[in-house]
This record gives sequence, structure tokens and C-alpha cells, in this order.
Amino acid sequence: MKTTKKRTFYKKWWFATFIVLVIIGTVGCGFDIDTENEEQEIDTLVSQKTNGELEKEALEQKRGEEEKVAELQKKEEERLEQERINNEKEERKRQEEAERVEQERIAKEKEDAEKKRQVEAEKVQEVQDENSDDEKECKIKGSKSKIYHIPGSQYYEKTTNVRMWFCSVEEAQEAGYRAPKR
Repeated sequence: MKTTKKRTFYKKWWFATFIVLVIIGTVGCGFDIDTENEEQEIDTLVSQKTNGELEKEALEQKRGEEEKVAELQKKEEERLEQERINNEKEERKRQEEAERVEQERIAKEKEDAEKKRQVEAEKVQEVQDENSDDEKECKIKGSKSKIYHIPGSQYYEKTTNVRMWFCSVEEAQEAGYRAPKR
């Protein structure tokens, strides 16, 4: 079975014939030239545009179109790559900004915590200063656990977290302190 390749219209015999007739009609209408010269010119024109040349022109045109498509694809790829790079730069900037803000927040928290410690230390110092005045007169220690210790008791010397000094056991009990269990 013979397969025929479908050819474009300008490669068919009837198209070439039509072109020849148009040329003959154009030349024949306006001029009185010998028929032999006309036939020679027609033969020359027809022989110039043979099927092979028409195929070559079509291939060249197709190659040109393919090159244009390839060039457009390359430009699109370059544009997408540049867009990706720009997006990465923007994301890096956002991350750096977020890190900077986080570092500032941490520094602020540390500063606030340090200020709070200083205020608490000043308060403790004030209480100790007040208690040191009383210490000269009073010997009963009031710990932060709300237990009072009298001189000579088991934990008197070990009690270092003194919050208040009392002159009498009654005074300590009135302030809400209790005696040690041992």
C-alpha cells in the first residue's frame, strides 16, 4: 500500500498551473510580445519554483518560527528565574526583619527582668535595713516561711532568710509567725 504525504496547497500541481495562468494572463493582456518569448518566460518562472525549492522555503520558514519560539521560551525562563531570585531576596529580608524584632523583644525582656530584680533587691535591702535597726534590740528571727526562731533553738544559726526581727514571742505570733516544730 502506497502512502501519500499530504502536501500543502502551494505544492500541488493545480496551484502551480494557476500561477502560470495568472502570469500568462497578466503578461498577455497588456503587451504584444511574441508567443515564443512568453512561453520561454513562463517556462523559466515555472522551473525556478520547483517543488524542491518550495519545500526548502517552507523548511526555512519553519526553522525561523522554531527559533523564535525557542527565543521566547528562553526569555520567559530568564524572567521566571529573575522573579524567583527577587522573591528569595524579599523572603530573606522578611526573615532578617523578624529575627531583628525577636532579638529586640528578647533584649527588652532581659532589660525588664533586670530592672525587676533590681527593684526587688532594693526592697529586700530596705527591709533588711529596717530589720537591722531592730536587730540590735531584738533577737528573734522571723523567716520567709513564717516560722520564728529564738536564740539557742536548733535552726537559729542556720536561718539566713530573715524577713523580720521580733523582740518577743508574742510579737512574732501576732505578726502571723509560728514556732518551729522541732
